[in-house]
Amino acid sequence: MTKTLDRAPVRDLQRTEKTLTRAQVGSVGLLLGIAACATGVSAGVGPLRLWHLLVLTALLISQIGVDPRQALRFRPNTFDFIVPAFIVTLAVIEAINSEDLRYEYDLGAVLSYAFLFVGYLAARSIGGSRSTTLIFLSNFSLPAIPLAFFSAAQVLGVSGVTTLLLALAPSEGASSRLDDGRLTRATGLVGHWTGFGAYILLIVVAATAILIATHRTDQQKGGAAPSIRRYRALAGILLICAFISVIATLTFSVVLVAAAILALSARRAGLRVKFVAIASGISLGAAVVFGTLINSRVEQQFGDMKRSTDWLPEWVPNTLSYRVRIWTEETIPMIQLRPLTGWGNGVYGAASGSLETQRLYPPLLAWRSAESQWLGFAMSYGVIGLVGLLLLILAVIVILAKAANQGSSSFVAWPLIVCTAGAVVAAFTVPIFTNRGLPLPLWILFGLAAASYLRSAPRNQHRR
Repeated sequence: MTKTLDRAPVRDLQRTEKTLTRAQVGSVGLLLGIAACATGVSAGVGPLRLWHLLVLTALLISQIGVDPRQALRFRPNTFDFIVPAFIVTLAVIEAINSEDLRYEYDLGAVLSYAFLFVGYLAARSIGGSRSTTLIFLSNFSLPAIPLAFFSAAQVLGVSGVTTLLLALAPSEGASSRLDDGRLTRATGLVGHWTGFGAYILLIVVAATAILIATHRTDQQKGGAAPSIRRYRALAGILLICAFISVIATLTFSVVLVAAAILALSARRAGLRVKFVAIASGISLGAAVVFGTLINSRVEQQFGDMKRSTDWLPEWVPNTLSYRVRIWTEETIPMIQLRPLTGWGNGVYGAASGSLETQRLYPPLLAWRSAESQWLGFAMSYGVIGLVGLLLLILAVIVILAKAANQGSSSFVAWPLIVCTAGAVVAAFTVPIFTNRGLPLPLWILFGLAAASYLRSAPRNQHRR
């Protein structure tokens, strides 16, 4: 596939001091794509996991042949300033918490943001032109194709596939479900169904971006060149595979965000009646193959109307009712006990069986999760850390909003801002911005969108 993509016409890939070759762009995209889909793989070297090594390798490849005086020299944006400050803030908070609460300093949790930034820098290094971005997106998305078949096999109960995936990317939740016969959900190489679904959302973004970019080129040229048809065919395959994987996670919030990305991008991407017909056919097929599992999941989510919180209306499903009870009876009171810096990383280990005997835990801790991104981050890093996270997300949204309105850079930014907005909503009940699945591909594609935007935006606008 890489050779095919490398033969595509790339007129603006003339070799300059800061421009990569086709092979470099493809290699960086593929390495980052493997890293993004394999964040749950436990293998690595020393304290470094596989995805750490892959993003570092991608960054090094992106700098081959670049004038040393120009290496990693970008037009800065607000995000570039916030990230280092955010990492330093978390490091200080973790130092305070580990000292006060008597537990070992969790350097890995803090450094994970540094590796996310490495992935972002590697993606920004590819230059941001339409042609390089198409090569990057195509290679970045390729691992999602075989993962779709593994996902379907896992949720349908093929034991050999499930055993293999859990050996590569251990998942306590999936293993316990397998042991006690509960509903199996696809975890991929991320290690959790929600995280895997979040990764697939970014594949939907990548495929949609390819369709938007090639649709515009098609219109400008008055017809589809062979290379454009290949890109659009690949994007169609990616969307089909993404749909299979999303259904296999049996996570409704992921399904809704994926549908929103496609619906709000359909006109820009040139999705015609033919595509809608194909999607309808796939939906029918999925209903036949996964129908029993989907029905079981619906019953699990909405069938049990036993009230966890009596004062909520009866129409509120128990999946939300029990979360409200956890927030009001446990999470918020615990945050109030230590509001500024929180209770440190791994605070929920006591509720899930990983108790550190010397550590000080909050007295109300009973449930294994905060069941919310925002409250969960405040539990670990306090209000100070939560404000930092919100500023980081706000910087991403502001830059994407500007890029989405900049014609030449909007093809990645538009579907990505829809995905980010959906993630913000989902974060009220799911720790989506700090799970294994969403952060790395989000930071990578944001780096790509930032490169496209800053390449085309006037210099006096890029810091705003």
